[in-house]
Amino acid sequence: MNKYKIPLTAYPEQIRELAVYRYKVIEPYLLHEKTCKHIIEETGLSERTIWYWISQYRMDGLKGLLREPRKDKGSIRVAREVKEQTTKLLLQHKKRSIASIHREMCTFCGLNNFAAPSYHQVYAISKKFVPPFEKN
Repeated sequence: MNKYKIPLTAYPEQIRELAVYRYKVIEPYLLHEKTCKHIIEETGLSERTIWYWISQYRMDGLKGLLREPRKDKGSIRVAREVKEQTTKLLLQHKKRSIASIHREMCTFCGLNNFAAPSYHQVYAISKKFVPPFEKN
C-alpha cells in the first residue's frame, strides 16, 4: 500500500528528520525492548499517536512516517456566491476595512442561508483577488 511515488531523498531535510524522530520514538517498541505504555510515559505523546506511527511504519516503512501535506492547503472553502459577493464588495469599496466587509458578508449570508465566512476567509479572499494597493 505504498502511496509514495517519489523517493525518500526527494523530500526536504526537515521532513525527513521528522520521520527519523518518529522512528526513534517507536523503535524500542518495534525491537520489543519497551512497551507502548512505557514509550507514552517517557515521551508524553498520546497513545493514539504512537499506535498511528507504528501502523504507518509497518505499512510503508520510513516513508509512512512522513507528514503528508494537506490536500486543501491554500484553498478557501466558502460557497461560490459568498466568494463572488466578497470580491464585489472589495472592488466596490477599496478603502473599507476587512472587518467592515466581513460584517456585511455575515449579514449577506444570514439573509441568503449561506454559512458565514470567518474573518480569516474574507481576508484570504481579499489577498487572493485584489492586488495590494501601494501606499504613497
